[in-house]
Amino acid sequence: MIIGQPGYSTNKGRLPPAMIEEMREAYKRCEPLLSTKAESATEEQIKRTFNEQFLMMSGYSKEEVEKMNLDELSNEELQNIVTHKLLGVISNNGSRQKVIPIQEVKSYIG
Repeated sequence: MIIGQPGYSTNKGRLPPAMIEEMREAYKRCEPLLSTKAESATEEQIKRTFNEQFLMMSGYSKEEVEKMNLDELSNEELQNIVTHKLLGVISNNGSRQKVIPIQEVKSYIG
């Protein structure tokens, strides 16, 4: 076929139904790249992303967060999980701190 010249077809202007479905599927796959309108996130997606970030900021690793079923956690359960983690961090941090008199600070710095 020469570019710019119409192709030869025995379909007389009609495409077979299988080809039409194949074209529809191809368009569906490409549509996000062709669209100028961005899809907006659902409320559930936003909540899940926020909860993931909140848990990771609290000290949980990405692997630990992925093991949790965030879709079924209530706000109170999430707060309890974060509080438990933060209290553990504070108590572990407390064992490394020591109160010393101001007169002894120079000796500890050295």
